[in-house]
Amino acid sequence: MKPDVELSPLNALYVHKALISLAFQLLAVFVPVEVLRQGAPLSTALLFPLVAFLVRALLAWPGSAAVSRLGYRRSMAAAYFLFLPAFLALRSFDLAAPTVAAAAVLIGTGESLHDIAIRSDFADLTSDQDPDSASARLHSIPKVSSVIGPALGGLLLSFYGFGPLVVVAAALLLVAALPLLRIGRNRPDSFSFVSFATGRAKSEEDIFLQRGIILCAGVYIFPIFVFKFVAGELEVGGVRSLGALASVAFGFAVERVVSRYGRKKVISAGALASALFMFLKPHLFSTVSVFAASFAGGLALSTYFIPLYSWMADKGRGQVPEYFGYRQVLVSTGGVMLSGTAILLLEALPELTVLRYSMYAAGIASLFVALVGWREVSD
Repeated sequence: MKPDVELSPLNALYVHKALISLAFQLLAVFVPVEVLRQGAPLSTALLFPLVAFLVRALLAWPGSAAVSRLGYRRSMAAAYFLFLPAFLALRSFDLAAPTVAAAAVLIGTGESLHDIAIRSDFADLTSDQDPDSASARLHSIPKVSSVIGPALGGLLLSFYGFGPLVVVAAALLLVAALPLLRIGRNRPDSFSFVSFATGRAKSEEDIFLQRGIILCAGVYIFPIFVFKFVAGELEVGGVRSLGALASVAFGFAVERVVSRYGRKKVISAGALASALFMFLKPHLFSTVSVFAASFAGGLALSTYFIPLYSWMADKGRGQVPEYFGYRQVLVSTGGVMLSGTAILLLEALPELTVLRYSMYAAGIASLFVALVGWREVSD
């Protein structure tokens, strides 16, 4: 008698998210690092996040409409026709500005479909579950990939080079497609992006913009700072992995913490601690200190991000693709603001100063969440 090994649609979604996160965590932070390794200026390295965020912002509205029309599974599958050519371009050509920009366009376009689809499907599949617990699982399970991916990517880049790193990431991307066969062909009943977006609170817009600034600083700015002024590829991977490890650790405890202290107190305390670490990080120049700050900062970030996200996602139920398209516009705009401003400042300021100012901006964004962003949250 054969054992029953079939995945439920929700578990298949978790497996797919974990595997595709591993593929991108192997690669994403190391594209700007490889640009710098090849001798290109910092502005070219920052072109990758700038273009990817810009494309995501521009395509969020049509992307959410496409998800509504295609359904969640087909949208996730369609993204592969953009991800794989991007990986091929990164593997086949020198990372000059045109290659970096083209790969960012393809990845940003694919993410416009994939991220909206997977988050929307998750919201539908967990509509009858506790939002804090469900969001913690979606945040923490792929974070396990974020623990493994950057550390493994740093090892591969250091010992084998960028080409083999891209090949491994592409192979994982293909394996991640298999769980899609177990995901249902769900789609929303209706779609109205404009009416949804015009009815949102101003505080939500501000929080999502701050989230984009913080995301860009954590994924790109601080790892670039570590590579240029602290250590090398291995340490860049270690910084990202330790931050994710802290996030995993808190993700599985968030339900108990929130139930004991309430969302408002947890969000405010976590955002304040996160802001302090954002201000501190660009003044650390030893491997031990950046590792310690990365772990502590990852813990602080997840402390406020998980309960805040679960509350905001719960408000979007009923108009799921619209909500995540709206979120993508604003988060991506925050990323464009930070990376674009950094590129402009490089025309007049030293690289270290620009990277520090960018981290300060992320600290100010976290302070906004600590002082203002939590006020409308319900416990």
